[in-house]
Amino acid sequence: MTHKVFTYGTLMSAGVFRNFTNLAVDDFNQSYPSVVASLEGYRRRAVSHGGYPAITPCEGVQVKGILWSGVDDNTLKSLDTYEGCPSLYTREEVVVKDYKGVEHTCWVYVWARKEEDLQEQDWKRAEVLLKAFREDLI
Repeated sequence: MTHKVFTYGTLMSAGVFRNFTNLAVDDFNQSYPSVVASLEGYRRRAVSHGGYPAITPCEGVQVKGILWSGVDDNTLKSLDTYEGCPSLYTREEVVVKDYKGVEHTCWVYVWARKEEDLQEQDWKRAEVLLKAFREDLI
C-alpha cells in the first residue's frame, strides 16, 4: 500500500525526505512525486527548544508545504520514528489542496504536546524551503 504525506518542515527538503527511502536520487524522484500544497485550519509554529516546526489546529489559517505521494509502509514507519510519533507528534489523516486546487487525503504530523512548548511565530526556514522546492534546488 502507498500513502501520501503532507510535510511542512524539514521533510519539505527532498534531500532529507529521501534519507528515509534508501533510494538513489533518480529512483526517488520517480517513486515519490511531490507538489506544493496547503492545509486549511492549522497553524505552523516554531518549537521553543528545537530547530524544527509543529502544527496545531487553528481556525481561519493555512499551512503551506509539500505533499509527497507513493510513500510505502516501511518509509511511513521510518517517518513515524523520525517524528517521535506518537509522543512528540501524532500522525493524523487530513485533506490538503495542491496548487491546482485538487484535494488529496493524506497523513500529517500534528504536535502532541503542550502548546506552551511552541513559539508564537512561524518557523523561519519554511519559506526558504518552499522557495527552493519551487526552483528545484532541494
